[in-house]
Amino acid sequence: MATISELNNYLKQWTRWRRTRNALRWLVYGALIGAGLGLALAFLRTMQLELLSNQVFMVVLVGAGAGAALGSLTTALWPFPKTRAARYFDLHLGLKERSSTALELAADTGNIPTELVDKQLADAVQAARAAKPRQALPLRYHWRDLLVALLLVGSTFLLWRFGTPYFEQAQTQHEVEAAIVEEIQNIEELITEIEGNEALDAEQKEALTQPLQEAITELEEAESVEQAVSTLMETEEKLQALANPETQSQAQGLREAGERLMNSDNTLSDFGEALAEGDLEAAAEALENLDTSEMSGSELGELAQELSEAAESLQATNPELAGQLSEMAGSLQSGDLQEFEGQLAEAGELLELTQEQLETLEAAQAAAGELQDGEAAIAAAGGEGGEGQGLLAGQGSGQGQGNGQSSAFGQSDEADGGAGRGSFTGETGPGDEVGSAPIGQNNGPGDAGETQYEQIYAPQRMGGEAEVGGDLPQSDEPGDQVLGQTPSDPNESGQSVVPYTEVLAEYEEIYRTALDNGDIPPQFRQLIKEYFSSLEP
Repeated sequence: MATISELNNYLKQWTRWRRTRNALRWLVYGALIGAGLGLALAFLRTMQLELLSNQVFMVVLVGAGAGAALGSLTTALWPFPKTRAARYFDLHLGLKERSSTALELAADTGNIPTELVDKQLADAVQAARAAKPRQALPLRYHWRDLLVALLLVGSTFLLWRFGTPYFEQAQTQHEVEAAIVEEIQNIEELITEIEGNEALDAEQKEALTQPLQEAITELEEAESVEQAVSTLMETEEKLQALANPETQSQAQGLREAGERLMNSDNTLSDFGEALAEGDLEAAAEALENLDTSEMSGSELGELAQELSEAAESLQATNPELAGQLSEMAGSLQSGDLQEFEGQLAEAGELLELTQEQLETLEAAQAAAGELQDGEAAIAAAGGEGGEGQGLLAGQGSGQGQGNGQSSAFGQSDEADGGAGRGSFTGETGPGDEVGSAPIGQNNGPGDAGETQYEQIYAPQRMGGEAEVGGDLPQSDEPGDQVLGQTPSDPNESGQSVVPYTEVLAEYEEIYRTALDNGDIPPQFRQLIKEYFSSLEP
C-alpha cells in the first residue's frame, strides 16, 4: 500500500540530485564569474602599479576558486520547500501534478473522502517509481562555457605578457616601500641607541631624537623616492645643525695638545693624558685636582710655563680655553693663587661644555651617517643607479660608514656605548672639489673645458632655457663684496656690482622648493647641497 512517507522519500531523493546537479553547474559558472572579476581586479591593480607579474595568475585563480566555492555552496544550501519541490518535479519529470496533488489532499483529509486521497496517493507513488530524474534533469554544460573559459585564460596570459612595464614599475615601487620600511626600522633602532646612551643628558637626547621622530612620520607618508630621500636629507641637515661646527677642530686640537703634555714629565701630565684619550671630564677633574698650596715658587713657575704652552697650542682651535689657560698662567706668575683656583673651576666648566658638545656631535654624526646610508638604499631601490647612486653611496661610505668609526677624536666610539652605528665626518665623498675647497664666484669654463657644475646644470645640456629663476636685486651702493659693473655684452670681461650674498638666500629658497617638489633627481641633490654650502660666506 502506498503511503505519504514513500512519496516524501522520492521527493527527497530527487531534491538531492537537483542540489548536486546545480552545485556542479554553479561550480563552473561561479569559477568563470570569479575568474572574470579577478581578471578585472588584476588589470586595475596592474594599471595602478600595485601588482607584480607573478601575482596576476594568483589573483585570477583566487577569484575563480572563491567564485566556484560560493556558487556551489549557495546552490547546494539554497532552501527548496517540499511543496515547491513537488510542483517542480511534476513539471520536469512529466508527473502531471500527481505528487503535488497527493500532498495537498493528504494535508486536507477533513473535507475529502479517504478513499479519494488513497487512490490519488497510490497513483502518485506509482508514477514516482517509474520516474528517472537523472535522465530528465541531466548534468550538462554549454559549449559557450568552454569558450568563456578559454577567453579568460587568453586574457590573463595577454595581461601577464604585455603588462611587463607596469610590473617593473610596481616591482620598483615595492622595493622602495620595503627600503623605506627598513629605514624606518633603522631610525627607530637609532633612537633607541641614542636614548640608551648614558653619555648624553636628557636635553641632548631630546634634541637628537626629535628630528628622527619627525623623519619617521614623514617617511610613513612618503609616496615616492624623491619624498623619502628629501626627508632623509632634511633630517640629516637638522642633525648636522645641532653640532657646533668648530667642535671637530677643537677636539683634534685638544687631542694633539694632550699628546704633547702627556709625553713630558710635568705637572700637567695627567691632564694631557686625559685630553689625548678624549676624556674631557677626566681632564677637567685633573685640572681641578691641581694643588698649588704645597708647590714651591719654581714649581709654580714651571706650571705657569706649561699652562702658557698649552694655551699657545690651543689658540688656533680653542681660543676660549686657550685664553682661560693663559689667564691661569698669569695668575700663577703674579702669585694670585686664589684667583687661580677660581680660574681652575672655570676651565673645568669649559672642558665639560666642550665634552657635551662633542658627545652631541658624535651622536649627530652617527645618526647622519645612518641617514645617508638610508638615502643610498632608497635611491638604489628606486632604480636611481649610475652616477646618482655612486654619489649617494660615496657620501655614505665617506661620511657615515663603519659602525662607530672615525669619532671626533679619531678613535672608535664602540667602547663608550654611544650611538656609533656610523660616523659622519662632514667631509665630502666623491672628490674634494666641494667642502675642502669652496667654489669661487668665477667658476667659468677654463681652457680645458667646463667645470663639474656647468657640465651638469648647463641649460643647453638639460634642454632648458638659459635663464635662472629669480630677479637679481639692483643696487648701486658699494659693499664689501661688490666687485664692479657687469657689461651688457656677455663676451666682454667685467665684474658684477651685485654681491652674491644678497641673492644667495633667494636661490637657496628656489633650490629648497624644487627639492620639496621632487623636481631635482636624487643623484644630484647632495651635489647641489654641497654647492650652496660652499657659497656660504
